[in-house]
Amino acid sequence: MTSIAIIGYLNFAGALLAFFIAARVGALDRRALRSRRGSWILLVCATALLAALLGVELFVDRDLSGGALVWTETVIKTALVLALIAGFFFLYVCEHRSIVDLYDTAESHLRRTQRLEAILELGDELRASGSVEDVAQAAADPVERRLAFRETALYLLDPVDNIFFTAATVGSDQEYDAAVRA
Repeated sequence: MTSIAIIGYLNFAGALLAFFIAARVGALDRRALRSRRGSWILLVCATALLAALLGVELFVDRDLSGGALVWTETVIKTALVLALIAGFFFLYVCEHRSIVDLYDTAESHLRRTQRLEAILELGDELRASGSVEDVAQAAADPVERRLAFRETALYLLDPVDNIFFTAATVGSDQEYDAAVRA
């Protein structure tokens, strides 16, 4: 096996790798690629065609005596395959970054939506409350649920005595809650 044949096999393997990377970018997330889908399909098809041509060329009997023209052709093919691999890897990294940004934005919007829903629920509960203790309990419950605190206490200022008193306690230990209220 000559060195040109070995380089031919490496070129074929590189073209398959470039095809895999291009196909992987296309499969990342349809939202990110919606505007450039046609370009990606063209690139994937061109890369698949290049891999097929390089693969067929390996099995066709040719004179690989190592002339200058054969070496030039092999070097050009190698440069093309390496450029495709580098280009597709760069595009893969860029597209992956844009998808991570989309995901982070979606997560941020979801958290904001959940917070706003909790505020609206709290507003409904507060309007339905009749006493200060009911309002304090309604305010302490969401804090315990959303922030996952084991114990939550809400203190209010008694304007007559100028001291804080426990208006509501929410927690897993009823004895502790009673001691805090005392």
